[in-house]
Parts: sequence; structure tokens; C-alpha cells
Amino acid sequence: MNQTICRSLLRSVLVSTSIFISITSVPLAEAATDIITLTNKLENGKKVWQPATATVKAGDKVEITLVNTLADPHGFEIKEFGQKVVLGPKETKTISFDATKSGTFKFDCQLHPAHIGGELIVK
Repeated sequence: MNQTICRSLLRSVLVSTSIFISITSVPLAEAATDIITLTNKLENGKKVWQPATATVKAGDKVEITLVNTLADPHGFEIKEFGQKVVLGPKETKTISFDATKSGTFKFDCQLHPAHIGGELIVK
């Protein structure tokens, strides 16, 4: 091979390598944290978590602050994300998990499922 062709090939390899290195060295964005507050209260004679629907982004970390404003204990459970907690009267707790699945997931009070529930939408 003559020198001109060798230089041209070497230049192509170096340019390709530097482009590959530039592309692969871009840092990945960190997942955002979606912060939600759900309040357990008496509304129209019914005990509820408000808001009844919360929406987060798939892949994000989810941090939910649970506020029990009532005088009796209540639970909070999202089975699909392994979350289950009981709050005493007038107690506040915070749970967190990664939103690893997309879809609509029911949350409820495992102590009183008939009247306290809602849904978490992961888009």
C-alpha cells in the first residue's frame, strides 16, 4: 500500500474511534424523584386517601409521604412495588421505591380495603 492510502485508513480509524469514545463517554441522566403526598381523611362520610390518583414516570424514584389525619390506624399498600405500611392515629410516614413497571396499580388500606383506595399510574 502506498503512504497516502495508509494515512487515509489510519485517519478513518482514528476519527471513528474518537467518535465512539465521545458517544460512549456521555454520562447517563439520573432518574428523577417523583414526590407525592397522600392524605388519609374523612370525606363525605367515607375514609379516603387523597388524591385518589397519582401519576409518576416509569424509571423514576417515587417518594410518597403518607399522612393519616384520622384518630384510628390505617394502612397503605401497593403490592406490585412491595410497599406495605401501617400508620398510627395522626401519624406521618414516608415510603420510597423505584417505578420499575409501567401501568396502573391499585393502592389501598390493607386494614380497610373496602373504603380506602386509589391508583398509581406509572407512564
